[in-house]
Amino acid sequence: MRNKDSVWEHFYQDGTHYGRDRFHKKAWCKAELDHKKSILHSADKAAQYTGADTPVRDDDALTKDALSENSDVTFVSGKVDLMIKHLLACEHVSDDVKSHIQTHQKCRQEIKSTSKKIKEASKVSISNTTQGSLQRARPDTMSSNGKLVAKQQDEFNQDICDVWAACGIPWNELSNPAFQSFVHKWIPEASVPNRQTISDEVLPKRVSEVEAFHKKACQGKLAMGQCDGWKNVAQDPIIAMMMTVEDQVHILRTHHVGAARKTAENLLMLIKTNIQEARDNYGVEWVGWCTDGSSESKKARRLLFNEMPETINPDCAAHQINLLVADYFKIKEDFVSQASKAQDIIKWFNNHSRALEWLREEQKHTMQKILALLYPILTRWTSVYMALKRLLDCMPAFRALMLTHTRQDFCEIAGTDRKARERAVRIYDLINDGNFWADISRITFHLEPLTIAAHITEGRVTRLDQVLLTLGNLFYIYSKMVG
Repeated sequence: MRNKDSVWEHFYQDGTHYGRDRFHKKAWCKAELDHKKSILHSADKAAQYTGADTPVRDDDALTKDALSENSDVTFVSGKVDLMIKHLLACEHVSDDVKSHIQTHQKCRQEIKSTSKKIKEASKVSISNTTQGSLQRARPDTMSSNGKLVAKQQDEFNQDICDVWAACGIPWNELSNPAFQSFVHKWIPEASVPNRQTISDEVLPKRVSEVEAFHKKACQGKLAMGQCDGWKNVAQDPIIAMMMTVEDQVHILRTHHVGAARKTAENLLMLIKTNIQEARDNYGVEWVGWCTDGSSESKKARRLLFNEMPETINPDCAAHQINLLVADYFKIKEDFVSQASKAQDIIKWFNNHSRALEWLREEQKHTMQKILALLYPILTRWTSVYMALKRLLDCMPAFRALMLTHTRQDFCEIAGTDRKARERAVRIYDLINDGNFWADISRITFHLEPLTIAAHITEGRVTRLDQVLLTLGNLFYIYSKMVG
């Protein structure tokens, strides 16, 4: 049996035929169906809210009623081209789905065109495409035993190394039976290299080639340096030195600084060492150096400017934007409490699978999609805004949840522990608090310009004039902002 086209993912079917067509089934657009179910569900909620003794229909009942003869949800023939045409014209289908369907439509058209050409070409008898003829077509790449010659095998090994490195695949996967079977099936003339061959022979050669390429590309060009510190998986303090040349970032060196004191003088010494090495190895001309806004970094840049007054040594603009977010919460102390309460809601629902499933069901009915609740991470500079914005996006589902579940339901989820039940009650009351949602809305409104500015300033090719324009735009926005 032929596999169904992926377009069926966007359609519902009950197995009935389309009229007298014995080869195609009826197909209902899921977007239309979900929209109708949402209307019916809202009607049930409204009736229940007004005191009517009407039960809220479950998902199966909503689907049955939405597909009834009295419903305005119509079906189409299960022909792929007709279903694609419907999805592109349907007002309830999202833009992302339409974009995907357009791409799928182009692929189908290309496949049809290719199939037509193949059929036409098959009428002209040229030769059968066999492994023997394939080998005869390129004798320069084959040895006498039917394997790739040494030059071609080396090139194959290099390509394998590049793919493995780009995809982050462990070298051990080269010996995976599934991968070896794939190569033997489709490229039988090639030998799969082992882990030792790639890591000990091919990788060092490729590293040298890449370094030589970048050194040639950077020769005589202008370079802007930057450095930043963090702790790796082993909790070792690391400082990475990088330079940007013609919009391309190059890693110079990473320094383990565990035993050294975190002083501006020591940081300056590392910066000067990398500047000189880059001059010698890459032949670049330095125009400046950028760091974060810490006290030792600022002093190191000031000392560097004293020795190299021709350079520009700015703060990291993205880091400064992040500090503005921290300053915002210092000024708006009342919002700190509300943001903390928002995190409590996010954490509570993510830690209670039953409550989370309730929320997801309401999201499907009220929003026609399921959104995950995001927890902010301090090292992700825009995560505070994104977490609060996502919580605000889910507000209709939270409000609907309050109509179908009581405070007692929340307590049952919490279990028998007194503190856990008290916390569940606080979460329930918080969701019902209109002032809380108003404050979250104001916070996201205030943070949105800073989030956009952070995305602009952290760009790999951001220029100083763009930073200046971004800061000016922030000043203009907040000068006009009220409330």
